Amino acid sequence: HEIKSKLRILETSRFFDSPRTVTETVQQLREFGWAASPLDVSKALAKMASSKEILKNSFENRTHYFVEESLVTN
Repeated sequence: HEIKSKLRILETSRFFDSPRTVTETVQQLREFGWAASPLDVSKALAKMASSKEILKNSFENRTHYFVEESLVTN
C-alpha cells in the first residue's frame, strides 16, 4: 500500500503524463527521499495497470507506464 500511495503522489504531480519505465519511477521516488525497490515498484505498477488505474505499453522490449491525458473540448 505504501508504494501505491507514493505512486499516486507521482501521478498527481504529473510524473506519468509522459511514459515512464520502472527504472525512471524508482529514480523519481528516490529523489523524493523514498526508498523503493524496482521489484516492488514493478509489481505495484503492474497491479495498477491490470485494474486500469494507469496505462501501460511496451516499446523496444521496455514497459512504460502512463496516464492518459483527458481531452478537453470547447
